Amino acid sequence: MIEIPENTYTKMGKKENDMNGLKKITHRINKLEEVFLVATLAVCVVVIFVQVIARYVFNNSISWSEEGCKYLFVWMIWMGTDFAARDHLCIEIISGRVKGKAKLVLDIVVKLMWLGICLFFTFNGLEVVQSMMQRGKVASSIPWLKVWVVYLVMPVSQGMLSIRVIAQIAEDIMKIMGRGQLADGSV
Repeated sequence: MIEIPENTYTKMGKKENDMNGLKKITHRINKLEEVFLVATLAVCVVVIFVQVIARYVFNNSISWSEEGCKYLFVWMIWMGTDFAARDHLCIEIISGRVKGKAKLVLDIVVKLMWLGICLFFTFNGLEVVQSMMQRGKVASSIPWLKVWVVYLVMPVSQGMLSIRVIAQIAEDIMKIMGRGQLADGSV
């Protein structure tokens, strides 16, 4: 992520300032994801460690530990998809042979398709969450945990990924318009 000193915001035009707004949002999403993923991993490790000690030392088991860690793991996987997309995962069969602005146009088309998939998961995930809320189901070994909270990860993670993809598309459009350097070094 490129850090721009605070005083340069006032020297920029509206479009550059809008780009910095997108960069600020993606930067905040990055920090949120990092904290969330580290915290959930730490919680899982501690819970599993305590479960092992309780089972083998005290001959007593924590009834909710397996299911709770399973749900946290699901959250880590879905949030990890957005975290992994920071560096734009791609297969360069075609895009590796295209240079300059044509490569950017191809990247934008691919990102628009990717955005469509993210939005599909976001909105269909919201429908699943609403359905689970109406059913009122709770986790079997964690009676205070509503199942819809587990399913909420899909629209949350894919909504955050949609924001990231939109920011990448906007950055590519700015490069095409001549306000940034192309990936191959040309302007």
